[in-house]
Amino acid sequence: MPELDVEVRALLDRWAATPGTPASELTAAEVRADDLAVLDLQRDPGELHSVADVDATGPAGGVPVRVYRPHPGPLDPILFFHGGGFVIGRDGFSGEKSRWYFDQYLPPGLDRRAPAVSPLYGRSLEHLPRTLIVTAECDPLRDDGEHHAEALHQAGVPVELRRYRGMIHGFFQMTGALERSRRLQRQLGDWMRDATDRHGDHRAGSTHSSLPDGSV
Repeated sequence: MPELDVEVRALLDRWAATPGTPASELTAAEVRADDLAVLDLQRDPGELHSVADVDATGPAGGVPVRVYRPHPGPLDPILFFHGGGFVIGRDGFSGEKSRWYFDQYLPPGLDRRAPAVSPLYGRSLEHLPRTLIVTAECDPLRDDGEHHAEALHQAGVPVELRRYRGMIHGFFQMTGALERSRRLQRQLGDWMRDATDRHGDHRAGSTHSSLPDGSV
């Protein structure tokens, strides 16, 4: 039985003291406003060389992109794509709320198992690069991520799976409140530096981990 981390429990108790809107009554505008609360749980990133908003050309038109540069000169780019449904509400990320997001993304009547919906459905994975998948033990979406890691492994892709014990959905962003969030940020930096050093051979160093050895 998963056990919440002590810091996570304190956070959830604080949210529970001021309950939010039931998932069945949520609107998109309320969710966007609620998402801003996570900013209070983040550490100050420190001084950056520059922050610029640019417009990238996409197949459906322009895509707004914010570029953070820690220092001048050539840098290896890191792209961060937020899912949009990964919102930290006052009641955490419950199964009920995750179903609400799913219904907004895929209303009834659409094929919810189409290949474009999830990498779990009907896609060839053989040519994907070395991958790190991080899951949170107490996240309703944990099993989806871990099933994807297993599918990558079966396809011969070098993949490492790390499950963070006692963590909840969105803990990645909570560096000001959770030690394991800060640990994850440090470990991601180490992993990406190592991946950059291996650039050019995406098959090198298969490091698949199966649970519980992959737990952090």
